[in-house]
Amino acid sequence: MISDPTSLKIFYENLEKLGEEEVRKLIAQGAFAGKKRFHAQNWLTQKDRDKQADAQEHQAVQEDEANKHTEKANRIAWITAAVAAVAAATAAVALVWGR
Repeated sequence: MISDPTSLKIFYENLEKLGEEEVRKLIAQGAFAGKKRFHAQNWLTQKDRDKQADAQEHQAVQEDEANKHTEKANRIAWITAAVAAVAAATAAVALVWGR
């Protein structure tokens, strides 16, 4: 019976050893009853939340990287435009002076 924090900690450690897939199977088979079932379902819910949080963090990192690349591409585009403007001005001067 899970009646104290130490027992609950040991129960969660055992769930970790079994893994999510096996715990889901055991719950479906009715292997856990009462408080054990409740705690096993809570453990799975927390695992799902952890995965979701990890996925959101990963997405945020990916978006940050994409923003950095976009900013860099914009800087390169502005530099390229400036160089093109200087080249066009130089060509215009060369045309006028070349006459």
